[in-house]
Amino acid sequence: MKVLSPTTESQTLRIIPREYTSVGLFTVTIEEDGTGIIETITNVAMLDSGNYMSFSCNFTILSEGNMYSLEVKKDDELLYRDKVYCTSQSDRKIKHTLNTNQYEEHSSQPSGQKYIIVGGISEGGGGGPSTGVSVCHNSSEMDATDSIFQAADLYCVTVDGETYNDWYVPSKDDLTQISNNLTLIQLGLRGNTGYQDIEQGGVVNGFIKLKQYFGSTEANAAEAWILALPKTSGSGIGTDLKQPIETVLNYLTEFRPVRFATSEGTLEAGEKYGGGIVGGTTTVGGVSGYLIVSPTRITGSRDWSSTGNIVTGATDNTDGKANTDTVLALENA
Repeated sequence: MKVLSPTTESQTLRIIPREYTSVGLFTVTIEEDGTGIIETITNVAMLDSGNYMSFSCNFTILSEGNMYSLEVKKDDELLYRDKVYCTSQSDRKIKHTLNTNQYEEHSSQPSGQKYIIVGGISEGGGGGPSTGVSVCHNSSEMDATDSIFQAADLYCVTVDGETYNDWYVPSKDDLTQISNNLTLIQLGLRGNTGYQDIEQGGVVNGFIKLKQYFGSTEANAAEAWILALPKTSGSGIGTDLKQPIETVLNYLTEFRPVRFATSEGTLEAGEKYGGGIVGGTTTVGGVSGYLIVSPTRITGSRDWSSTGNIVTGATDNTDGKANTDTVLALENA
């Protein structure tokens, strides 16, 4: 979701388009929810900044507290679609007047009040530079995927104005790191506005269920390694459990991608760094560095892979990035 100010002054938006091309001019359309009032701005110049693209527009139909639908096209090709919330507030704690099922509520709400975290305020129009957390994937495209690898490949977030889109499925060893450092990771996630903690198990139909997180490491043709978390807080059970690849469980309702980062200084588990929270150490492509746990969740049950019960070769216990690339190559073949 993007946030714009109720002004006619120029405002800058950063996007992750379906494909990167800054050649030519673009068309930006914004439609007010409920009224259907549409504003179309043509001949918009796009700046390619590597990990994202940005453009500036002078919108005239923006009103305080209203929701809008945003589309960016080049010729007739849709490159980007998102929702926009309009507010003059700059602290991103907006009084909740919307459907509570649509947005993540603030975890420490005063009694009788609800707030939503709507991501970063866009540049320009009095909003100041982007801060906070916003999920910048195309949600409808991600929701259509049936594989955790496809979901990780589409997932990206913008944290404090920096976009991160190199997420992958954690390896078996990565899951062990998350299990061992879960308490510190949870403290780090809960201590940052807009970050979502790692959900643990609960009670389903009177039975205690474990929250299970798939890893990218294939145990055999029919099973993948998982991290199973109990209802109580503390360390997870570990990764000595396997889950049938083709099984989708009712209580497997989210997925947590990770990324790799290096640092000149020493980092500790639970620190905010690299677009998320440090989960431990890991190795990617033979390089040692830090495991970064994503600040938000991907919800919805998905299969481990769309390839079925076949040997994928994604058997590396350490390098989740290599496993992810291997499975994606098979899925896209």
